[in-house]
Amino acid sequence: MPKNRICKLNDGRYTYQVIGTSGKRLRINSFAGETKQKFSKRCNNLDRKAMQDSGGTTLDALHEMWMRDHVSVHCSNAYYLSCERIYLEYVHPRLGNKEVEDITRKDVAEMLASMEAKGLKRSSITKARSAISAPFNWAIDTLGFQLRTPTDGLIYRSRREDEAVLVKSRRCLTREEVKRILEATSGSKYEEYFQILSMTGLRPSEGLGLQVKDVDFKEGVLHIQRGVTMYDMSPLKTASGRRDIPLFPKLREVLQRRIERIAFTTKEGWLFPSASGTPSMNALKCAFHRTLAQTAQWETGGHNGMKKIALLTPPVKCVLYDFRHTFATRMAEKGMSAKMLQTLMGHKDIQTTLTYYVDVTEEMKKEAISLMASDF
Repeated sequence: MPKNRICKLNDGRYTYQVIGTSGKRLRINSFAGETKQKFSKRCNNLDRKAMQDSGGTTLDALHEMWMRDHVSVHCSNAYYLSCERIYLEYVHPRLGNKEVEDITRKDVAEMLASMEAKGLKRSSITKARSAISAPFNWAIDTLGFQLRTPTDGLIYRSRREDEAVLVKSRRCLTREEVKRILEATSGSKYEEYFQILSMTGLRPSEGLGLQVKDVDFKEGVLHIQRGVTMYDMSPLKTASGRRDIPLFPKLREVLQRRIERIAFTTKEGWLFPSASGTPSMNALKCAFHRTLAQTAQWETGGHNGMKKIALLTPPVKCVLYDFRHTFATRMAEKGMSAKMLQTLMGHKDIQTTLTYYVDVTEEMKKEAISLMASDF
């Protein structure tokens, strides 16, 4: 039975109309001599077509529907803002006004190539590709659009990716580098923050989201329950992210000192609030960049002995996440079981821990040589 009512025209023919998922009105009239029963079957076919219709839908319109009906409902605000920024900045200018049926694999490849030519990061290029594929897949799976995702089968490998195969970026900081960073933070607002990161391997957002109530001295654990991203407070990345970190003497001492310093500063009990009273990832990153600049070692002189004469050791170059990679590598180096390390890192899949977070150090190589030598 047709979804809507079949109407009769002045000339005696039947007419039927329905609104497609794209918002486009679809209409058919009966043929001369066609019975209402036969026309009803064609009306049913039109209903099915309407459920699969994407006619006239531009990528801008599809992206707006996806953001409104999926991202805003099921995803975090941080993800919403990130998707919106990437789409408006990189995808909309090139493909936004194109109808979704007309967007080809070549169009997407050219867009990605233009982003690389501008020197954009690999992460931005990946997000721009996702800003196209995600709405398409959602429209196909949820709205029933008869489309082909233009990123399907697209193999795009940037020149920087080829270079990355040859030159692997260092993730594990040396003990001397960690020492220099922690010394540079001594007495600063985030002194204990960097100490906690180095001792626990928390994600930067998880460390920033700590509150006094998360520290349970009686049970001897630190509850990880939330994170603070660049945009706002965010739920943890996975269900495995909600975990307890055991308190050992040094970590207990650092947390106790921080609680005493920050006691009653905010009603929420944030351990690392910004000047506004709530934690700020932007403020933290600014402080981190200042800290790295202070890790440079200079030859000094002048009448007061404070003038910088020559640079002896360049400043440490790293990102906040390197503390996490360093922690994982050091724990593996000391023989911590892979399963325990996975739990502490808050990973759902142990392969994530072993593949992306544990590097092979010189100490590990020496241990391997010792083990091999002892057996032969």
